[in-house]
Amino acid sequence: MTDHRTAGAPTDLAAEVRRPADVQAVHHLKARYVRTLDHEDLASWGDVFVDDVVVELPESDQVEWPGDGGSWSGLRGCGHHLETYRHTGDGWRIAHLRLDRLHIEPTT
Repeated sequence: MTDHRTAGAPTDLAAEVRRPADVQAVHHLKARYVRTLDHEDLASWGDVFVDDVVVELPESDQVEWPGDGGSWSGLRGCGHHLETYRHTGDGWRIAHLRLDRLHIEPTT
């Protein structure tokens, strides 16, 4: 991770998040991210992600809906969300997001 506040010197998240206020801000950011997903609030994503965000989703999410009039209504799964955060002039934002899917199944 690069510390964008101090001339781009390399650092890690532990060094980047120095103060309890930063930790709390990152926790609030994660909550905003989850809320935007739950409410499909794409208009608010600018408050969550940096402009050059990198998102990696597993190929296993490429699931075809039944073409024979089947009864799927959606997908349910579990996995790990791995984020990299960046401090910007507007506060903390997600700069990189990777989803490692452990399980996925159709819902009826």
